[in-house]
Amino acid sequence: PAWLRPETARALRDTERPWDWKRADGPRWRAALRHTLIDGRDALGVHEYLRHVASSRPGHPFLDEELVDLALGLDPVLAFEGPLDRPVLRRAIAGLIPDEVRLRPRKSYFDAFHARALRTDDRAALERLLGDPAAEVYAFADRAAVARELLAPLGDPAARPAPGWSATLWRLAATECWLRAQADPAFPRRALETWSVPPLRARFVPAGG
Repeated sequence: PAWLRPETARALRDTERPWDWKRADGPRWRAALRHTLIDGRDALGVHEYLRHVASSRPGHPFLDEELVDLALGLDPVLAFEGPLDRPVLRRAIAGLIPDEVRLRPRKSYFDAFHARALRTDDRAALERLLGDPAAEVYAFADRAAVARELLAPLGDPAARPAPGWSATLWRLAATECWLRAQADPAFPRRALETWSVPPLRARFVPAGG
């Protein structure tokens, strides 16, 4: 990404191995699914979150080891039937959720909601966080590029930022919060109490079929 510092970009380029999953044993389709379900999630740190919450509540039931082994052993043809994907799962939950949700052909995306939240309720906090001269994340990211490519669209509703803009900005802000919390464990609570971040104002309803 253009907003990384040159040395950080080099480190990413030298260590990233996006196609290593192709070297796994067995058929390619199974290797791809295993990478998405296990290795890819692990690379994103998803299991770190699950380890944290496991101390107070059960882990995600879909990540049960026996269920994962069963799912990865299924014929991939079972994932398709007519115009809808996941036909086995859709049949399994018949009667458990409304058919308008169970049989809808489109996936729900939260990109528009996410971008709107960043440009309204969260904008002041984002600009304060990433506009701080002492922001920790600029040890890895280029300040001018972040301001130009990620922060500038916050104040321009007509701007057409690069694909993934809102997710990238959100992750960069989350990284900055994490870095500051390492140096000052009281930072998250102090920011929440003093930055006047408004509570979430949204209502989610199932998308139509």
